Amino acid sequence: MSNAEDASRKPERGVVAPFFPPPARGLAQDWRIDVYDATHERERWQRYMDAANRSYAARGLQAVGEEHVIDVDRYATWFAEAVMVDAGGQELSVGGIRIHMPAADKELLLFEELKGYADIDALRRLLQPLWEQGVCHGGGLWVDSTHGSIGIAADLARACLPIIAATGSQWCIAMTHQHILEAWASLGWLAVSDIPAFAYPDERYMSQVILGGTQSWPESAAVWAAQQHAGASLSGPGRRFAIECMRS
Repeated sequence: MSNAEDASRKPERGVVAPFFPPPARGLAQDWRIDVYDATHERERWQRYMDAANRSYAARGLQAVGEEHVIDVDRYATWFAEAVMVDAGGQELSVGGIRIHMPAADKELLLFEELKGYADIDALRRLLQPLWEQGVCHGGGLWVDSTHGSIGIAADLARACLPIIAATGSQWCIAMTHQHILEAWASLGWLAVSDIPAFAYPDERYMSQVILGGTQSWPESAAVWAAQQHAGASLSGPGRRFAIECMRS
């Protein structure tokens, strides 16, 4: 067998399917996704982060949760939580994603996370002309290790769109590693060429800063995002809104 033939039979480890277009409506689904305000739902936020950190630890990524403490009073934060109900009727947090707003001084949580990994001054210059249009920071996509291959991750990636739309931001900046870069690109997030790739959180992952504008979302995704939040307020106690998973 030639090297080319061998390579064609062995897909790159970790590569995922695009986040858009979404899967067919017939997909079996046992989870729901709800959006909460971390400032007003501190106990739920703590349980959510504990579950996220357990998921990181299961993959040997303890540094993701241990190195960064998220000050949700400084950075307004909303999180989409995927929940399943076990056989005993208990709700389990099995995945999530979060969106952070900049602090009053236009600092982003992302700047803290990338200190020592990327050129923060270059990031500030990149965002300087965009502040007036609204900039938020997406991060923390995680899925419980026992539920990693059933579609929750992609549903959560798409779930960040309604939150971004509800904030009124026109831009979202984030970082991602090489195995999932193309999946994010399907939703309009593209790597920032001026910021070189860097090993984060360890040498297994070459990460890049990605930036996307709401104007680059696929049209049907933008319509769906608007329908999901339907003008609901993001700030306050209790569930802010529920997200009906996008299906084609």
